[in-house]
Amino acid sequence: MKKSRKDYEKQILSRKVHFFVPDSVNENRRRRKRRGSARRSAVSAHRLTFEHLILAMTERVGQPGMPASSALQNLRSALSALLSERGLNPGTPVGSTLRVSFRRVLDQHVGTMRTHQRSASYIANRKSLLKQWRDLVLMLDRDEATRSGSASPLQMALKAIFAQGANLKGTARQLGIPLASLRRWRAGATPQRGSARYFHRLERFFGMPSGALIDLLPASEQQVEVAPAPPIAYRERMRSAVADPYAMRAQGASIEFKEEWQSLIRFKTDIHGGVLDAEKERFGRKALWRLKPHASNDPPSAKAWIDTVGDQHCQTARINFTSVAQFFGWLMMDAENGGLGMAGREAQTLGQFTNTAHLKGYMDFRIKRSGGIISGACSNVLIFVSMLCHPQHGFLITRPDIARRLDVEEAAWPEQCKEAKTYADRVKRNMKPRMRLSRDPFEPIRSSLELENPLDAIADAIRRLDANRPVTGGMNEAVWARDRLLLALSASNPLRALNLKELSYHPDGTGQLRKDHAGRWRIVIAKEHFKNEAGAAKEREYNQLVQEPVWPMIETYLREYRLMFSPVNNNRVFLSSKRGVGGRAWSSMNRHFETLTRKYLHGCPGTGPHCIRHIVATAIVKRTGNFVAAALVLHDKEDTVRRNYGHLCGDDGARWLSDVLGEAFNRK
Repeated sequence: MKKSRKDYEKQILSRKVHFFVPDSVNENRRRRKRRGSARRSAVSAHRLTFEHLILAMTERVGQPGMPASSALQNLRSALSALLSERGLNPGTPVGSTLRVSFRRVLDQHVGTMRTHQRSASYIANRKSLLKQWRDLVLMLDRDEATRSGSASPLQMALKAIFAQGANLKGTARQLGIPLASLRRWRAGATPQRGSARYFHRLERFFGMPSGALIDLLPASEQQVEVAPAPPIAYRERMRSAVADPYAMRAQGASIEFKEEWQSLIRFKTDIHGGVLDAEKERFGRKALWRLKPHASNDPPSAKAWIDTVGDQHCQTARINFTSVAQFFGWLMMDAENGGLGMAGREAQTLGQFTNTAHLKGYMDFRIKRSGGIISGACSNVLIFVSMLCHPQHGFLITRPDIARRLDVEEAAWPEQCKEAKTYADRVKRNMKPRMRLSRDPFEPIRSSLELENPLDAIADAIRRLDANRPVTGGMNEAVWARDRLLLALSASNPLRALNLKELSYHPDGTGQLRKDHAGRWRIVIAKEHFKNEAGAAKEREYNQLVQEPVWPMIETYLREYRLMFSPVNNNRVFLSSKRGVGGRAWSSMNRHFETLTRKYLHGCPGTGPHCIRHIVATAIVKRTGNFVAAALVLHDKEDTVRRNYGHLCGDDGARWLSDVLGEAFNRK
């Protein structure tokens, strides 16, 4: 029977450690000792206090491998500052503060010092001093393990990792670690020279702080060069592009343009506009932008004008604003950097999209900036131009005042709009054969998709997250519980990122996350909250059970942690931990999810919630061959799943063939 984490912690804390103490604290013990040797006192690990540790350091300074005696005062000062920050006194047990939690504790302490504007040299010195305290604790633990034959710190750490349910054999195979060696280390053997690289892999695999295992090795084995994760070409280009931004910021928009943009949103969401049925064949229809109700009562932000009309918001407006902001940014960019150097008020009008010379220059700029790649971003700009300049129901046709801003005769305005649309349609048609994806959206999860069961990668990630549970409580533990639920729920119910951000909960059972009459957790979301409301979502509302193993995570999070994120009455399930935004929508969820998957999803450089949909769908198709089942889980159409979500590879076909041939050849 496997021991629980709590049992292992109890077992570890019951062990005893020995350290040297001066005679003054042992006056009641009148033992005789040889000259030159120090007196020993056995103290159980959970009673090893910081006061005892200070006495041990006082006895050992100046010895080989220990700090110089002259450093003692600085050592004590560094430790005193750490204890003061954490509200600990010298009589407090050392516990995990200078053991498994040391890296996290040190990072938090460094953050405090930076807040107090300490210099870089001061911080580096304090870090060095605190690491010497940590080294002493590990030394005492090793001494006790050698003396009594009990588990070493490394052995205890490995046992604790695999006590959480991780498979020893599977982990060794996936990380390329010799299984026999991993078994010996867990049994207490000392790693041989050159083994440090394997412990770096274990740290990354289980999402542990860097050095959590390496620091437990003998000092001569701790230094090893860590191979960087393989780069993704698209992200390298984006990193370079982000370092040299050019798009207009929403805060820099003029009042005139804000009014134009709001007018465009109202025009594109007006259900009373459009053309008659008889004219559709000739002119096409006016495609409306969809408005959705806000999922929460968040106060309006300073950028609400980008996508908000009344108490509703328009995601299409937000997407198109990105294209507009980039075009305006290029118009205002200095000529020596490739732009046109326009003044802000002159550049910031939708009428600039009727200037074919400007459009041509911008297309050339975008293609050059993308390394010669013609991507969907170029096509999106041209589609936007075609929509604005449509001769029958384009927005610009209805705005002769915009023509006057550009010094264009009102009579010539319709013809200029027509020429811009003709140009956009022609270039879009010419670009189509040469267009290609600027990135492979599945590259970050390639290693997961290639597994026989891609969901094993998610399960392993959650186990690593479990192994990295904070022991300090408070907000750190609340963030851990939130992240754990976010990862598990996205696998159980693979919703799009926006639906996860808007997911609501009310204690009375009226939220989207709720319990049904049978006491089962399920998610119920109305059709209008889905991106594909006009597609699969229009046929049925989303009403699906949450997988049962996730239920305890939901209940624990809602009961113990969720209220720690926001003091206000916010109905969202997932909230930001940043001070001052806890009561708002978690706008940076995608970025945080990327950090989470980079840390815990093995072989993944980081990805957003949408990629979990691909992992789940591929796992279902690989196991069952059933695209209908995958479509039901994703709340999408079967043909959409066939085209975009079922990522099968040659090995999957070979595996199915092996099953069939096996049955045939084994037939008697």
